[in-house]
Amino acid sequence: MSNLPSSAIRHPQLTGEQDIVALWFPADWFNQQHRLMLILKHWQKEAQIYRFEQGDLLCYRDARRLYCEKIVGWPMIRLGRTYCSAPLETIEIATLPPADVWLVRSGQVEAMHFSNAEKVSLSNWIDIAGYDFQDTYDCYDALTLNQTELLAKTQDVRTMLGDKIPPVSNEQQQFLQAAKKRAQSNKTVNSSGSLASLASKLISGLISKKTTSAITDSDPQKGLSQVSHWQRWLAKLAMTSGLSSIMGRQHANYIRRMMEMFESDDIENALRHALPLGSDDVSQQQMLGRLQARQNLNVNQSYSGSGAFVGISSQLQQYLQQLYRQQFTRLDQTGRIDEALFVLAELLQVRQEALDYLEKHQRYQQAAELARSWRFPTAQIIRLYCCSGDWQTAVTIARLENGFASAVLLLEPNWPDAAKRLRVEWAQSLAKQGKWLDAVDAVWRLAEEQHQAQQWLLNAESAGGQLAARALVKRSLLLPDTLDIYQSYLSKLIHTADRYQDRAALAAELLAVQQHTPASRGLAKGLVRTMISDQFSGHAQLTGNEITKLIALSDDKVLKNDLPQGKFPSPELKSFEQQKKVIDIIAPEPGLHEIYDAAVLLDQRYLVALGEAGAAIVNSTGQIVSRYSVPAYRIVLAHSRQVALVLTRRDEIWLVNKLDLVLHTVTELGMVKMDVYAQQFDGIIWSIAEGNHIRVVDVERNMGTLWQVNDLPGNVTAVNTTLKEEQWLIMAKEPEFWRYSLPERRLTARDNISLFENSTWIGIDSHSSAIFCSEFVRDQQNGLVLCLHSNKSGYRGTTNRIALPDDMMEKQGRDLQIHLGVCTMLIFAPDEQGQEINLYSKNQTQMCASIHWSEDSTPNIRMLDDGWLIFDRKGRLLHLDWHRSGIRHISVR
Repeated sequence: MSNLPSSAIRHPQLTGEQDIVALWFPADWFNQQHRLMLILKHWQKEAQIYRFEQGDLLCYRDARRLYCEKIVGWPMIRLGRTYCSAPLETIEIATLPPADVWLVRSGQVEAMHFSNAEKVSLSNWIDIAGYDFQDTYDCYDALTLNQTELLAKTQDVRTMLGDKIPPVSNEQQQFLQAAKKRAQSNKTVNSSGSLASLASKLISGLISKKTTSAITDSDPQKGLSQVSHWQRWLAKLAMTSGLSSIMGRQHANYIRRMMEMFESDDIENALRHALPLGSDDVSQQQMLGRLQARQNLNVNQSYSGSGAFVGISSQLQQYLQQLYRQQFTRLDQTGRIDEALFVLAELLQVRQEALDYLEKHQRYQQAAELARSWRFPTAQIIRLYCCSGDWQTAVTIARLENGFASAVLLLEPNWPDAAKRLRVEWAQSLAKQGKWLDAVDAVWRLAEEQHQAQQWLLNAESAGGQLAARALVKRSLLLPDTLDIYQSYLSKLIHTADRYQDRAALAAELLAVQQHTPASRGLAKGLVRTMISDQFSGHAQLTGNEITKLIALSDDKVLKNDLPQGKFPSPELKSFEQQKKVIDIIAPEPGLHEIYDAAVLLDQRYLVALGEAGAAIVNSTGQIVSRYSVPAYRIVLAHSRQVALVLTRRDEIWLVNKLDLVLHTVTELGMVKMDVYAQQFDGIIWSIAEGNHIRVVDVERNMGTLWQVNDLPGNVTAVNTTLKEEQWLIMAKEPEFWRYSLPERRLTARDNISLFENSTWIGIDSHSSAIFCSEFVRDQQNGLVLCLHSNKSGYRGTTNRIALPDDMMEKQGRDLQIHLGVCTMLIFAPDEQGQEINLYSKNQTQMCASIHWSEDSTPNIRMLDDGWLIFDRKGRLLHLDWHRSGIRHISVR
């Protein structure tokens, strides 16, 4: 230790709010027992204790933002590598020798070194001799993860009808094997085809026009009844002798035997051998193998449309259609509903008629199962399940595919009671998604449910901000007599200068109304003058045309006469790429909390995940306004921004909790095993993936599975969900990019991604819903260039080239992060000066903004539809609005 004069030290102690890295407890202030209690009180994870002769030093791993006046002991800051109890200036530091600790006290600077201290373990001070220890129980062995499937697998006709359909013939397998061999050999048609054609022409000459017209008549009973037995035999001979397939003779014999089975009422064998007729939505193609009897009488999607498999003539197809129709009529008249259904659905391929036939016989459950297996419109499937009384399946499908509205419209004309029940389920689902006002609209017409609707309206009003303003419009339409008690709220909304965004939300909601009441027009009249003032004072949120419509809605004749001529100003939106120079941005000041994830809410508020400290809502100044006492490391935000999931990883398992950001409630949903997950969901339906298995789960039903795809060609490494589409990146031998349309979840694209030879990274561009990979090349003019290849216009169809400074890219991109969203973001590896984050225009690849991030923490990124969130473990949060050139610095405290 050395003692140095401190007469030149201007500020001998720390005051106010500082980044504290250590606490000093002097021995002449506190005895050893007291120092121990203070260290235990202020202990933090991974802290260290050094015991000097003069006292004890508690050193933190990370700095903590604290008020010095409230600390018992001496607060210490870090000056370079030295702990110091005073804010020394540069000229003062220059006179001091190197040391681990500088204490400014009693007119002296005491320089101390850790080599002269004893490093103490806190465990030496805790007496555990009086405690018995037992082996811990591994709870993981008893852990059960929910894999419940909420939707049963679809069934075909064979499964539903069971023993009522005859068993399969062995002949089918023989024909199948022969067909495969014939298709592989790919032989050409021999001369027998021409002979068959000649025979057909000779026989056709013996058939009268009356007979030809009869066998092709659209009415099976009328047509076939007019033809004698020998004339029908001659007509069949003519039609089957001229078949133009590769195996024409075998095909003719097969079809002839099939016709004989029908005509001799050998129904079982006839149905097992019958050929389905082509449907309008199935492409016509030539079959290259032998005709074969089917394995069963299933209504099989993959077997549909085979009427043209053998290249038969239109005349023969019409005859077969008559034959099948005639058989259907017989089966129906004799009460053989199951076989009649098979003829309609599989042989005639008239699926809508098959569903109508089942409804006629009130077989709604069977109709619903077939409609679902045939991928009929969602509303029709839901209606059938409702009519069958299977409400659980009906509601599950409606939630999965967002089919409530259209299904209610289908039910209301003929099934009003079912429509009411489904409408209530719809409203409750919307409320759980945080769409309070939509829930009110869905159920308001039901008088017995208006009490619940009023509670939802109150919930929306309690949220404050833009949602409360929109709820006021809803109240003016539905409960205008109760609007008087909101005059105080309305007055503050109109006359408080900084609530221009809430006023804009109220105005937009008014303009969206189709039928106004005197109360809603009164809202417009009271609001319009302040909105005009906002437009001219730099807070324009509406376009000029919208302001004009609001004036017309208010019907304020005095205001109309006083208004000057000309157009109203519209919001000036100037994006970062429209700026004339590169914008330099400095990271926010450190806060008091570690931020693991963040999401943007309404009303300039943010939801932040604080790790074991929980989750919190903070305002634009970084102040915490609401807190949730559940561990939170990741955030999944609902589209409504009123509901969120917070995730916490425990080894291989994720603990999931749901937050209601309006009612401020927490619901534990349980534990899920997953590798990747969608960062957005609709409030109920969420997509997750584990390995090569992707699941869509219902968070309100114990995380049960609604829809899944198993045995993908590789592991899912990324999932991106928008309102209209979901994309998966699958790392197989050749990476694949799958795209599903929402909400019906139909596969619209499956692209193979061929990586470039020098590609170092591949990912999803969440903004353009495309896949991209990166490649570094050397250019004589620009030096090192980053090429971003995208499949948006066909893979490798578009390439953005970004010239990189060589001094930042000596390692060929291994220390570079690439994020694609509304723009291209590059994060360069940290150095002694910190990290550099550069934003580039995606079209011109010009740098638009540069962010300097402090070297003491690594930034994390969350992509937004219109910008970025950048945050770190030091409590910094930076929000960039790309389209408005908006920059918001937040330090969470």
